[in-house]
Amino acid sequence: EGVLDWCRSHGVNPVDVASIPGFKKIGSIPVSRRTPEERKEDTDNILSWIRAGKPEDDDMADEFMKIDAMLPRKKHQNPEDRAKDIEGVLNWMRENNVNPVVDDVMPTDFEKIPSIPVS
Repeated sequence: EGVLDWCRSHGVNPVDVASIPGFKKIGSIPVSRRTPEERKEDTDNILSWIRAGKPEDDDMADEFMKIDAMLPRKKHQNPEDRAKDIEGVLNWMRENNVNPVVDDVMPTDFEKIPSIPVS
C-alpha cells in the first residue's frame, strides 16, 4: 500500500504486470575444472619448489619458472603468498588453454626493409 501511495503522490502510474517482459536466461558461470584439493596440491608443489631454491630439474619447473619470471613481486611477499599467486596464474592459464611454456625460438634472419626519408 505504501508503494501505491508513493506512486500516486509522485504522479507515477503503476505498470501492468502483464506488459513487463519476462527474464532472459543467461549462460552459466564458468566453474574451475580443478578441485580445491588439486589446487592446494599445486600450491604445495610450488611452495616446495620455492623453498628448495627454485631448482630447474623439477617436472613442473619450466611452468613455475616462466610464471615466476612474468609475475611481478609484491613488497614483503612471503613464499606462501608467492606460491598462491603463481598457482592462481597457472590455474587461469589451464582454464583458458594457455600454455605457460612457450618455445623461446628466435628468428635467425631478419629481412631488411628500405628506410623512408623523413623531412
